[in-house]
Amino acid sequence: MILLSQVLLGINSAFFNPAIPSVIPMIVEKEDLSKANAKTQFISGFSNIAGPALGGILVSLYGYFIVFALNAISYFVSALFECFLKIPSIKTDPHERFSFAFKEGYRYIYSDQKLLIILFMVFIIHFFVGSIEVSIPVIANFLPGNGPANMGYIQTAFGTGAVIMALLLSYVSISGRESFMLFVAVAFIGLFLFFIGLSGLTAPYFLIYLVLFLLFSSSIILAGTSFQSLIQKNTESEMTGRVFGIVSSVGNFSIPFAMLVYGFLLEYFNSYLLFSTSGLMIILTTVLSFLLYRKREEVMAV
Repeated sequence: MILLSQVLLGINSAFFNPAIPSVIPMIVEKEDLSKANAKTQFISGFSNIAGPALGGILVSLYGYFIVFALNAISYFVSALFECFLKIPSIKTDPHERFSFAFKEGYRYIYSDQKLLIILFMVFIIHFFVGSIEVSIPVIANFLPGNGPANMGYIQTAFGTGAVIMALLLSYVSISGRESFMLFVAVAFIGLFLFFIGLSGLTAPYFLIYLVLFLLFSSSIILAGTSFQSLIQKNTESEMTGRVFGIVSSVGNFSIPFAMLVYGFLLEYFNSYLLFSTSGLMIILTTVLSFLLYRKREEVMAV
């Protein structure tokens, strides 16, 4: 029953997740897109911190049945509020087949080199988020003290960094600078990953790790807000859902793929050297991608 529920949740998420960023540009002005995306990231980050804590408390007090029931009710409440959204209609062919629509989405992305580069950056971001997720238990066990407690502290720092950056971006607009901020944020992801590895080789102080993971997650939120805003601004309304569907599929593939790859690599290589090498690879890849992106912008301007 649990596995079946997970499959059904996954199928529904495949439709629901791309719809969120696709709807935002229809109900928000272009200059406010970055703030709107940041607010959704803030809610998501806050939920990732408060949800497990509240769930743990409620399970210990009332058991699993009550918690699952409350969780189910929350979806109905969410659906009720969504009924009040006034989303402008988009002209589409009601007889268009799903497979054709999916191919059209890929064709649209392949026709725009800027979108291809952004999609590649999406893969990079999600891949190394997956690498960190599988690496956190390894780091927690290497650090002094209790492994599970260390893991809890690291995840709290990770979530706190995400909430702080999302809250900041909901008030400080990056409109017009999304492409620059995207590449800067991904470069910082590589830089902080490099320092996470370097700290383990030189000075394994726990506080250093907490600060680095906080900054790492902040960079992820900045990158995520930037690429969502870029796609929303540079994609035609009737294609937004298809493009974000592809973006979602890239994210859904790259995170478990990273877990598989890093799970294997961590068995055979020193984790700290692996993090440092990965960080340098991200920085190099980001610089090259940024140069390609700027070159494409110059060509389009001419």
